[in-house]
Amino acid sequence: MTIRPYVSSLLVPIALLSWSFDGVPRASAAPSAASAKPAPAKPAAVEADDDKDEGGEAPDGEDRAPAGTGHGKGKATGTEGVLGDIHGVRPFFERYGVTFDASETSEVLGNPTGGRRQGAIYEGLFSVAVGVDLDRLAGLKGASANVSVFQIHGGPGLSAQDIGNFDVVSDLENKRDSGLYEAWLQQSFGGSFDVRAGRMSVDEEFLIADSADVFMNGSFGWPTLPYKDLPNGGPIPSDAAVRAHARLAPGWDALAGLYRGSQADTRGAGGAASTSAVSQDDGLLAIAELQFQTGRGETELPGTYKVGGWYRDGGVTRGGTGRTGADLFETLPDIVRHNFSFYAVADHRLTRGAAGEDSGFSAFLRVMAAPSDRNVVSAFADGGLVYSGPFGRPDDGVGIGFAVAQTSATSLDGLGRTEVRLGRAEKSFEVTYQAQLAKGVQVQPDVQYVIDPAGGHVGPAGRVTGDALVLGLRTTITF
Repeated sequence: MTIRPYVSSLLVPIALLSWSFDGVPRASAAPSAASAKPAPAKPAAVEADDDKDEGGEAPDGEDRAPAGTGHGKGKATGTEGVLGDIHGVRPFFERYGVTFDASETSEVLGNPTGGRRQGAIYEGLFSVAVGVDLDRLAGLKGASANVSVFQIHGGPGLSAQDIGNFDVVSDLENKRDSGLYEAWLQQSFGGSFDVRAGRMSVDEEFLIADSADVFMNGSFGWPTLPYKDLPNGGPIPSDAAVRAHARLAPGWDALAGLYRGSQADTRGAGGAASTSAVSQDDGLLAIAELQFQTGRGETELPGTYKVGGWYRDGGVTRGGTGRTGADLFETLPDIVRHNFSFYAVADHRLTRGAAGEDSGFSAFLRVMAAPSDRNVVSAFADGGLVYSGPFGRPDDGVGIGFAVAQTSATSLDGLGRTEVRLGRAEKSFEVTYQAQLAKGVQVQPDVQYVIDPAGGHVGPAGRVTGDALVLGLRTTITF
């Protein structure tokens, strides 16, 4: 008992490690080091320079997390990386319920053809997450806490700078930033109910297809529809939020959350932005999701099926206010205070492979819709096929995926801007391979193709934004 205050006093220095990595850009989230690839997080991406446009069930008494919980950006898991147990440091803290992760993700991306122009960029994300089991540390039964920080460098993003598409080609793309990502407390009541409150990101637990985690395109994380239709891309993170999770029956879970505000789009010197502020029009996002999990038996193949919806009460600019270089609607004056969407997610293992229990084919599909009279994107779908453990390598993964963002006919007809014309939908395709080179070291080559960026954008000079080929290489080091 005498050592607990000492352990607690070390949490802040651990969390502040990321601040020693000073200066350069930022993505919308702080992935934990638990997964070699940061989970997709769609940030409020870099605003383009318009002047350049013309050129199974848990045992009784144990908590079971809802499907998709801890998607990998902000929750500490204590996964060891290249540093191993750090000469006994990890096991020492884990005895008192403290786990911590750190990772660095870096990538280069370029579009040799198409887009508004051809170009190449470097961008990266460093993140630290600290988790505390308050029951083990301080005797608070069922309580836990989590803090994560991030620092983004490189950029600006390829979608904002050169392509101008809705489905940003990297889940790291955003303005330069450093700061606090999530900070929350959770209280569990037995194994059937828990409540979490604090600073949280909505994309950590809602609208998730776990199989899609292999992909780099941002649409496979936080989907393009809420990203484009919610102010500043949605509450990623929210400065004040609460989420409740209930285990209704074996295999059935329900999630509901309230999230206030979204990232402010306030630029500082050098284009830096801060996520610590909240936009003046905070509003409130309410979201609920029902989950059903199959395959809880040893011989069954696991699957998760979800239905849900969100409702936002607060000033929503007609045509959407998500921030990317492709946002052609942000200046429309009409304000619609009420916005909503419904969605469904299917994610299922199809086969078991020879490389281990988690190997084999999986498939996922997500579909969603929103009113066309107040949104840029009125319908969205993405899906893909993923194989875990190819070539007998249990930690590798390969995937092929697609995303389609349907633009809203009503919004298009009411633009009144002769220099802009949009088609019906933007289509994105991705083929990717994650290769585990060593413990904590992963390399990921990636190929994407974007058809009708932003639904078919015509610039001031009358030049149509061309279909874009995107080549990329990502490295992730988990410490």
